[in-house]
Amino acid sequence: MRLRLAVTNYLTEARNVTLALSEESPYTTVSPANAALASIGSGESIVLDNNFFFKVGSAAPSNHPIDFTLSISAGGYTDTDHFTLTVLPAFANIGVNNIYTTVTNVGRIGSANPGGANAGIGFLYKSGANLLFEGAIIAGTSANRIVNAARGLITYTGAQENDADFIRTEEGDIRITTPGSLSDQESITSFSDAGASSPLNIRITQQTFASSDPRYADLLFLSYRVHNLSGEPIDRFHFGLFCDWDIDAGSYNTNVAAFDADRRLGYACDSGDGPATFAGIRLLTPGGISYRAIINDNADPLNPGWGLHDGFTDGEKWEAISGGVTQSRVGPADISNVIASGPHIIPAGGEITIDFALIAADNLELLQAAADSAWMFWLTSLQTGPITPPPAVWALEANYPNPFNAETTILFSLPRPTPVRLDILDLSGRLVRRLAETTLPTGRHRLLWDGRDNQGRSVAGGTYLYRLQSDGEQLVRKLVLLR
Repeated sequence: MRLRLAVTNYLTEARNVTLALSEESPYTTVSPANAALASIGSGESIVLDNNFFFKVGSAAPSNHPIDFTLSISAGGYTDTDHFTLTVLPAFANIGVNNIYTTVTNVGRIGSANPGGANAGIGFLYKSGANLLFEGAIIAGTSANRIVNAARGLITYTGAQENDADFIRTEEGDIRITTPGSLSDQESITSFSDAGASSPLNIRITQQTFASSDPRYADLLFLSYRVHNLSGEPIDRFHFGLFCDWDIDAGSYNTNVAAFDADRRLGYACDSGDGPATFAGIRLLTPGGISYRAIINDNADPLNPGWGLHDGFTDGEKWEAISGGVTQSRVGPADISNVIASGPHIIPAGGEITIDFALIAADNLELLQAAADSAWMFWLTSLQTGPITPPPAVWALEANYPNPFNAETTILFSLPRPTPVRLDILDLSGRLVRRLAETTLPTGRHRLLWDGRDNQGRSVAGGTYLYRLQSDGEQLVRKLVLLR
């Protein structure tokens, strides 16, 4: 790296000036370390543009501070100046439209160190207040094989740890290009899961794309290219983004997290007197999707499941990124949400790409319009090949919403055309409602249950089973009806 130094003489003219640069970092070497000036007049400034260079070793950690000392001598006069440079930054701030945020090379969004100082700006819309307390990648193949950068367990002291499984690669310096080749501003970095206790052996290349075109001013695109470094295929791979939103940081207990199934859009807003801003993430990559809205406080009486105040376990993370659409709406409360793509198979030495759009708007209608624009921009400007849906698998997904009151959606997939039967049962196994008994084509299918039995009568609230039968096999899951 090259150092550019400006030297100003505030005293009388000096001749035969010698400058020597030194540092004490174990990861840094200065070469050359000396420079000379024949003279510098009183009040004169001279820029040393190509005199000092330093090299940072590959073992240097991210955000590494280097303390430099510049020694100056001329005749009998000596002086020293001290300055500090931070190299290999773990984050950089980006934005050319209405969205400003921080990208990192440690798998986090908005901040390299959630809750820490000088680690990022969060997620800003129209230069307003930060809307995002924490954003992070969660990926895995099972509850025992999770790699992520989200919050983790509670320590014995009561503090909540942040998982830090992703480590910058040698090529992982964050590079920002304005304009870029596909949009008005782009960034790129890479990191691996080498910091995990049970790594999947993946390298992630993260890219962002932003346009200053007014049609796309409320969008920022995130693209993750996941490369399998191992010699074996990675099966049942799920990849998602976790966000702890604080739409009104002064009273975030009035936030709501929700899901727009048609747009594959998870979002958050404030139901109280806070800003009218809506913020969310659309999954652009076709195929399976999981979404979970979370109330962070376990003790909140509105909490329909687990929360995060007692820690965010790997089992909970796996459930969130692989369980289908489970809790589609929660709040008002202190909320988070997770939106994920999968399952995927990554061949040995191969790669897949998973794309999202970060979106913000002044109301829900505008947020949905921006989500539609995100799809069109991705399709026409960022998608480089034909969209081929992944092969269908025999699967029964989690219904949504769950629990529900008026009606709930049940999704299932078939690997080939086949006769199917989908039934609602009570916990004793007795038939309550037959939703389908027909032959359906290959692919993903959707059915609704309105909480009524085969005679059209409303059934009592409680836990029910829904069962998919086909080709002599069956899959069963639970749902909860509220009355």
